[in-house]
Amino acid sequence: MRKKIVFLLLIIISSGLFFYNLSEKASKLNIQQAGDSFFEGVKIVNKKDGATEWVLTAKRADLSRDGKEALLSGVEMNLEKKGISVEAEKGLYDMNTKNVAVDG
Repeated sequence: MRKKIVFLLLIIISSGLFFYNLSEKASKLNIQQAGDSFFEGVKIVNKKDGATEWVLTAKRADLSRDGKEALLSGVEMNLEKKGISVEAEKGLYDMNTKNVAVDG
């Protein structure tokens, strides 16, 4: 009888630890999904009719929560056809319109 009680308690404690561990993992995943996303070493190439119009490189791109905009840092933009190169501390890239605004 005593062995059965010990075995039953062992099963209950093991089940409790198992479910507690599952809930910990689930809460960690939710926190990570709610956090900010970013990329390091970004390169964006804009082409029109198969020809490259401009190439933008950035050290880091922080995405907005809705994923429609990216805040860039360490920006370098080359407009190959016009022979222009632009360097800036930061910039903003709109994913939908593909517009770039630089500052600094």
